[in-house]
Amino acid sequence: MRGGSQMRRQSDRQRGAVLVISLVILLILTIIGVSALRTSSLDARIVANLAEDRTAFQVSETGIELQIQKVSEDGIGDFENAYVATSKTYSPTVDTGDLNMADTSVAIEIKSLGLGGYARGSSIPRFRTSRFSIHSTAERVGSKARAVHSRGLDILIPGT
Repeated sequence: MRGGSQMRRQSDRQRGAVLVISLVILLILTIIGVSALRTSSLDARIVANLAEDRTAFQVSETGIELQIQKVSEDGIGDFENAYVATSKTYSPTVDTGDLNMADTSVAIEIKSLGLGGYARGSSIPRFRTSRFSIHSTAERVGSKARAVHSRGLDILIPGT
């Protein structure tokens, strides 16, 4: 009988220890879960920002490509306007209807850099190049994503 009362006293001393240990383990698991949740939400924001930057990059490049395509379809058009502009800068309007990017604005600036030398590789010295630089700036509405691209372009023109 003596052993039974001794066991009862030991169990009385240990009463509540399992509860305290369980609560400590639960607290540790909760802290781990909250930090994992914060990490995943940060990752989601990083991915969203990368997508915004990539879209701005693509729209900026597409704005330049649309201007170059316009030259091949309509003649030098906007580039001629840039060449005769007194400020040597011309900003055409860009039709971005094909881009399907309602939340992105793009601005194109064409600058005339003057006449170049004779056309490279040409055996006819009657043609020269007119040099231009095209700057395209795309901005995503509602975010800080912005992309600026520049490209040079030589257009063959009759020389003197």
